[in-house]
Parts: sequence; structure tokens; C-alpha cells
Amino acid sequence: MFGGTLVLGFSLNMGMLSKEQVENRRLCLLVRHGQTDWNSQGRVQGQIDESRLLPKGEEQARMVGRYLKGVQFDKVYSSPLNRARRTSEIALKEMSGRLTKDDINFMDELKEIRLPWQGMFKSDILSKYPEYETYHNSPAELEVDGFTPVHDLHVQSEAAWTKILSSDFDRCLVIAHNQTNRALLGKAMGLPVSRHHSFSQDNCCFNLIESRNGNLQLLWSNVSHDGVYVPTKKPPKDRVRLEMQCIAGLEAILKIDGEEYNFEGGSSSELLDRVQTSSSRHAVLIGGSLSDLCAEMMQIPSLKLCDGGVASILLRRNDPSFCPHLEVFCASKDAMNLVERPTGMQSPAFL
Repeated sequence: MFGGTLVLGFSLNMGMLSKEQVENRRLCLLVRHGQTDWNSQGRVQGQIDESRLLPKGEEQARMVGRYLKGVQFDKVYSSPLNRARRTSEIALKEMSGRLTKDDINFMDELKEIRLPWQGMFKSDILSKYPEYETYHNSPAELEVDGFTPVHDLHVQSEAAWTKILSSDFDRCLVIAHNQTNRALLGKAMGLPVSRHHSFSQDNCCFNLIESRNGNLQLLWSNVSHDGVYVPTKKPPKDRVRLEMQCIAGLEAILKIDGEEYNFEGGSSSELLDRVQTSSSRHAVLIGGSLSDLCAEMMQIPSLKLCDGGVASILLRRNDPSFCPHLEVFCASKDAMNLVERPTGMQSPAFL
């Protein structure tokens, strides 16, 4: 159904896997923890284990469990930090499946990034750590007090993937953190550390990754636990959001600045130029053959947008050097139907 494959972005020793592990289709659902008090306060958590889930965060975890009720997971992995631990425990209890909190495999490799400013309010960081700008603009170059936080996180995430994919499962659930999930997705898709900020990760969002023949395919990214697959927050003033939806048989139409343009056969460079030079903060592209455009816009060759799929990409106005940011991705109509499934209905057939 999903035409392309995403080659692993690291050297997984295939000899570590059984023939069945290599050839079988396996699914990994990656989830971020629920909202915490420190999330609400704008404090950087990192590896400090003092924050706790808010009532809202606990309800988000329960919604994850209700959404996945009836899905049989073979393995559950979680960061040992409290916010991820509690999210996994609450979700499993709500799912009422054969796995319980006693079956959770806690992995240090899933811990959040360790940062020198962890524990600080975000508004106070830059005055003490000018490297904070480097973290946002050039994450691969960040070095503070003799260690390289983002690079180290990607090494850690490589180890996490190796351990997870070496285990026996058809479906596994992984609960981790914002930056950890970004690194896991980046590693899975073969992106360099410099592309660390290419993905959004909201509290209790879903990321669905397929493993087959030693390749990984991204099916969802940052899909909301409550079924919202289009960002509702306005983009920053210097950014423009491009929403793409693939509809088979429809000529590509670009809607921007209150106008509509036939974009059938248009190139990614034309699209980038038109969107980034616009005065609008929102553009929509709908059509039947958007897979290559989506992949080219995100600079991820194997990112496949199939019939019915949607993607939301954030770009910086008048800055072609800005690394595109994937806010939401849902690969196909089947995946979209699953996202829209009302709570309480039959279990997701896709999983």
C-alpha cells in the first residue's frame, strides 16, 4: 500500500535479527508522554525527574489507552522517567489488554535529552546560555561544558532502535519524550543530526512506523491522540504553514493569498518560492500526485504521501535555507480513517 521504504539511518547489524524479524511486517507506535506541570510552566525538563503529569496529562494518557483499546501489543517500552512511566501505566490500564504495567520494559536509551539548562524556565535560558540559539538553529554544532547534547541523544536513540528492533514483536508501543522522539524519527529516516528539529511532537501524539525487510516506513507523525490531524495553532509571524492533501484523480490546486492556482506538474522549487514569498501565513495544496512534492519539500526522498494522506509543513518566510518542519503527517486514506475513528468504536484495523 505504501510504495516506498525508508532505509535505516544507522548500521543495524541484520545478523542480530531472525529471518522472521527481518521479513515480517512489524509496527511500532511511538508516543510522547502527557502534559506535565513543567510543560505548563515553560520549564525545560530534560533528565530531571521532578515534573509530574497534570490532570490534563493523565486524561491525555487515558485517551491514548481508550483509542488503542483492543489492540494487542506484544511489547511495551518506556523511558523510566516518571512522566513517561505514568503515561504508559495509565494508558495500559485503560486499554485493559493482556499487557499490564508489570510488562513495561523500561529503557535508559529512551530518556530525554540531557541539557545544561534543564530545570530552567525557557525565558531565562538565553541570558545565561548563549548556546541556546545554537541549539535551535544548528543543533549538530551544540557543545556545552565539554559534551554535545543533541549528538549524544542521537547516539542514544540509535542504541534504542537497535534494542527494540532486535526483540520479538508484531506490534510494539514505545512511550518517550519530545526530543527523544525527534531523534528516534530522525534516525529511522536517515536524517543527519542537523535535521533534529524537523518534527513536531505534541503531548501524547502518535507516530506510527512500519518495519519490514530491514527498512522503516513512516506512516504517521505527530498525529493527535484526540483525532486532530491539522494544526490549530497559528504559525509564528515569520513562518508560513503549507497543508497538503493527496486526492487521487484531482489536479493539483494551490490556494494562497485568497487565490487559486493550477499547480499540476509544478516543481518543489516553484512551490517553495511561491509559498515563502507570500504575505500569507497559510497555504493549501490539494491534488492527486503530491508524493514527490512532499518528499522534496521535506528533503526526505522516501516520504510517501498516498491517496487521502495529509501533511502540514512549516516554512520560514523568505528564507530558503530554513530547514522545513513537519508538523503533522498521515500517509494515506487508511491511516486517515484510523485517525478519525471516534473513541469507543472497534479497534483500529490498521494496527
